Amino acid sequence: MPLIGRRFLRPFRVHHVNPDDFLRRDFVDCNGDVALVTIPLLLLALRVPLAEPWGPAAAFFMASFCAAALPTNQLHQWAHQAVPPAPVAWLQDHGLVLSREAHRRHHARPHTANYCIATGWCNRPLTVLGLFPALERLVVRLTGRRPRGERDMR
Repeated sequence: MPLIGRRFLRPFRVHHVNPDDFLRRDFVDCNGDVALVTIPLLLLALRVPLAEPWGPAAAFFMASFCAAALPTNQLHQWAHQAVPPAPVAWLQDHGLVLSREAHRRHHARPHTANYCIATGWCNRPLTVLGLFPALERLVVRLTGRRPRGERDMR
């Protein structure tokens, strides 16, 4: 996936081989790609006709989606830090954002669970639903490639 693979997929694959790689990223490198993805959505939200009955709800949804998406990589990076900033540690300790302990389960073999990188709240229901194994089967069917296959990460 030449367009999105290098910036979106590769860093996540590399960080599964070396979880500390994520800690080497500065603020812009960690969060910039997600911010760039939200820009077109926010511009589209500005074009929503608010006079239409569905308009305010659509604009609110799009703005809320972007606001929720923006901190995901930063929360994920903090879940990798041994000592996150004190306010973040408090949020982690109270289950409001993804804790280091909760995220560690994702990095344990066979790397098939706990994919939620911001709060972890969806991990249990998505596991019960079997969402990720189903998505993996779809990827294999569509591409012939197996998830977590041995591949060069350069």
